[in-house]
Amino acid sequence: MLEAVQVMLEEFAYYRRSGAQHTLNSARYIIPKGMPGVLVLDATARCNLTYELLGGGVMVADVPSGIRNYDNVTLHVARTASGMGKTKMEKAKKTRIPRLAAELAKEVPNGRKVFLCVHKCAKDLALTYSTDALPLRVGYWGAVDGSNEWSDCDVAVIYGLFWQDPRGCQ
Repeated sequence: MLEAVQVMLEEFAYYRRSGAQHTLNSARYIIPKGMPGVLVLDATARCNLTYELLGGGVMVADVPSGIRNYDNVTLHVARTASGMGKTKMEKAKKTRIPRLAAELAKEVPNGRKVFLCVHKCAKDLALTYSTDALPLRVGYWGAVDGSNEWSDCDVAVIYGLFWQDPRGCQ
């Protein structure tokens, strides 16, 4: 604890508030002191402010052309007070998944390839709604990170939440 406080006082820090929680943060914890050269690969394809806070000891490379980015994404967000977590999805999947499939069939143009990320408990049911007109490629939370299995999809639907910080739901 004292070492963390010392880092905050001797170096830079930034403040963040999430709900009622307040934090002081330092990028020093990304690269431990005394480590001789570190390469950080950031999968967001964006330059994180935290790296810039490390000062002159950091070289941030330009993002090469042709790298996947999300500049052309249109985000649609649906909110519900009844829950989108695994437990609620297990109970409601037989009514929710058919409604989602009907909405996707109505909204997504023919020829598009849809990646649908759901909870594992809803994966098999979601796959039954894949058609020639609307091919669904289904994955589930915990089996998506780092995979390029769905890289040919041009539509992504995240249905359900892996974990939601209750402080962010105010």
